[in-house]
Parts: sequence; structure tokens; C-alpha cells
Amino acid sequence: MIELQFPHTITFTPEAKKQMVSLNPGLRLQFTSCGVAISEGDIQFSIMDFFKLRLPFKIQEEEFYQISELNQDLKLEGDAGGIIINMGTLGLIGAFTAVILGTIYIWNRRMRKGRVFDSSTNHDLQTKDGKKYRIPDVSFVAYEKFTSKVIDSNYRVGSPTLCIEVVSHKDSLNQDMEKMEEDWINGGTEIGIVVCPHRKKYYVFERQQKGYETVSFSQPFTHKLLPELVLNFDALLQEAMDERFD
Repeated sequence: MIELQFPHTITFTPEAKKQMVSLNPGLRLQFTSCGVAISEGDIQFSIMDFFKLRLPFKIQEEEFYQISELNQDLKLEGDAGGIIINMGTLGLIGAFTAVILGTIYIWNRRMRKGRVFDSSTNHDLQTKDGKKYRIPDVSFVAYEKFTSKVIDSNYRVGSPTLCIEVVSHKDSLNQDMEKMEEDWINGGTEIGIVVCPHRKKYYVFERQQKGYETVSFSQPFTHKLLPELVLNFDALLQEAMDERFD
């Protein structure tokens, strides 16, 4: 069960509760004095990277930030129509993601091309469907996309130059593919990569190009917008698997 708290400015009338249950047929919802408790229905949390809780009303930007503050134990994304709740990941996938992040960080430290962000960073995306707030597993933003090279405490990140989503569960590839295309690429991301260690393939999306390219882990990723960056996902996965403890 997942308990989601809402600010006092958001109230659930009997009609709103009924609509919300209807909008989320795969979930079991129990309304509390401060929010809603969410349990599995047809949707199984254990095989999903994330799920969306659809709301019977539109939430404003400030309300979403308030919801995030009230639920700091949860990893939340959102837009006007609902809230995306990200599920936890398996140990190997977490280690694999960390190795990818470290590789990009080391490259950028040498090349000084921009900023690297981890999965705690919320990005503001402006899409044709409205503003969305999304959290990638790994992202990189080139300096050209900043108005300044200095990031202060109030800075919010927009669309990245490179966004990487790592598929946590073997049955959730389609979720990540749709998210990459509909949210990240439509929101202005130049390069998007969905990395699937279960199939040992990665899928490359590019802005203003239809579809995606499917690539085997045996072929390292490189791109002209990211000079000298080489992501050998086969070797990086092996590195994540081969850790030894003294």
C-alpha cells in the first residue's frame, strides 16, 4: 500500500472520489483525512517502473510542489492530469544506473560540457499537452541550454540534452518507451536512451526524428553532440555485476 498526502487546499468531495475511482480502474483507493491510500488492483506494483494516479481535477504547479514536499519518501512526477508514482528498483538495476551516471560524470568532468543530474532531479518540460514534471534516471544538460553556468538553489532544470531511462522490470519496457517519446522528446530533449538490461538492448530517440533506433549492448553508444562520450552498456552492466567485497 502507498499512502499519498495532499495539501489542505485540495479536497475530495463525494463526487470527486467517485470520479477518481472510475479514472483508476486498476487501483484500489481508500480516501483518508489527509489524502488517499493506494493498493494494487489489476495493476501490479512489483512489475512496473511507475504508475499514474489520474485525478478528477487539474492540479496547479504550486500544488504539485506542495504534494512533493508532503511525500518526500515517494519519487513523484506529474502534470495537470495526474501524479506519476515511481516504484523502487532492484539492486542490480540501481548499481547499473549508478555506473552509467558515473561514466557520464567522469566524461563531463574532463570535457566540461555541461551539468550531470541524477534521479533526484525534477525537470520541467513544456510539451504540446502542457507542462510536465519528470525525473530521469540520468540526465545531462549542455551549457548552451543554460542562461548561466551557475546553478543556484532556486534553479529548476528544463529539458536535458541527454536523458537516460533504465528499465527496472522486464515487463515495463513499453512504459519507459512511451515516457521517453511522449514526455522527454516531445518536451525538448535532444537525445533519449531507454536502456533495457533484461534484453541487452538500448533504444535511441532523437528530437525531430520519427521512431527510434534499436541497438544491441555489444555496440557502444556515441553521438556527435556528446564528443568523446562512449557508453559501452555491455561492459557497464558487467561492471555492475562484478563488484567484489573484501
